[in-house]
Amino acid sequence: MIKKLEVEFNSNIHNRNFTDRKYTLTHSDETGQRYLFIGKEFAEDKYNKLKDEVLGEWVKAYTEFELHIMCTLYSEHSSLTIEDRYEKFKQHMPRAITAIINGDKEYIIENNLLDYNVYVHFLSDMMPSKEYYGKVSDYIVPTRSRK
Repeated sequence: MIKKLEVEFNSNIHNRNFTDRKYTLTHSDETGQRYLFIGKEFAEDKYNKLKDEVLGEWVKAYTEFELHIMCTLYSEHSSLTIEDRYEKFKQHMPRAITAIINGDKEYIIENNLLDYNVYVHFLSDMMPSKEYYGKVSDYIVPTRSRK
């Protein structure tokens, strides 16, 4: 399991199709605790003024599905430039993707979503970017057996 990850499921998400699942990942700078909210909508009430949450959703692209991850590069409340926020998000993105995927790992495995591609959208008017981040299976953390 991922350390310092708390997962909260919206009560009506369990029996829904995976394309209805939305992921909202936030964190605490003080404790390092990460919070993953899984529901049929993004948990906008959990967004903070720095806009440093990471969002995810399953998207149909042509004949395949993909996991799309999104983060906002511009924040009027951040002291960082858009370029600096891009670098910071890129540095932390593998951990964010790992948290999202492993927070919903049981559902992802049960629904055979491991071979789908992961793309990250760095959202900005000045420098929007969509980057390939591998397969969902690249981020699965093995469950440790208890001895």
